[in-house]
Amino acid sequence: MNHSELKKQQEIQLKMLVDFDAFCKAQGLKYFMIYGTLLGAVRHKGFIPWDYDIDTAMTRAEYERFNSVKHLLPSHLSISEVCYSDIDHAGLARIMYHDEELGCVHVDIFILDWQRSGWYAGSMMRRLCRLLHFAKLSKSEKSILIKHFSGQPLKQAVVQLSKVLRLLVGGSASAERLIFRLRVSKEPTDKVIMLEDWIQLPARNFSETQLLEFDNHMFYAPANVEELLTVMYGNYMEIPPEGHRWLKEEGLE
Repeated sequence: MNHSELKKQQEIQLKMLVDFDAFCKAQGLKYFMIYGTLLGAVRHKGFIPWDYDIDTAMTRAEYERFNSVKHLLPSHLSISEVCYSDIDHAGLARIMYHDEELGCVHVDIFILDWQRSGWYAGSMMRRLCRLLHFAKLSKSEKSILIKHFSGQPLKQAVVQLSKVLRLLVGGSASAERLIFRLRVSKEPTDKVIMLEDWIQLPARNFSETQLLEFDNHMFYAPANVEELLTVMYGNYMEIPPEGHRWLKEEGLE
């Protein structure tokens, strides 16, 4: 994706986020900016210049409420639930918009679940669920991972092992449901997770919202943003080497 295409995609995604925000406010729904979108709001007051997507999050209960009224979304937007089994056991949905030049443009909605406590939250269980995550991926997705892990034979071996595990558990849908049963608590705990990621986040950050500026708009963000971004990224105000390379290539540094 070249610079002009990226900028156009960001413009479309921003309009989509504005529409999503208006819809959520009208319906009394709570969402949060998360991941690179939240980082961009804090560090850049908008998009990270080289970022190509928008990430939001909702608690499971809030997403279920959203799901019940999604038919009221503006007609130019639709919802795609990204899962192998069903959204009740998965953690990602997408707001979709079709652009004639770029094709399908999306805004992610990550679903926040309660992290099971006790030994279920231990390192061995996280490793097993990570392996199950690889197991549920399609053949083409595994091939992409193998290429991505070029020069890392141990990680490539794990992906190969996941092919066997996929057969043992009965396929992608079964693997996805098993991850949910192993990782998710129906009762509140002190941490939340997103099933499409492996970071355990303090639940207190998602009890309240605040408004943060993002490209001259105000969108909802979690509480204690600095604490949350430190958990996720460490020194989050430091621009990474690939960021400097992008800025230099685009003549912005």
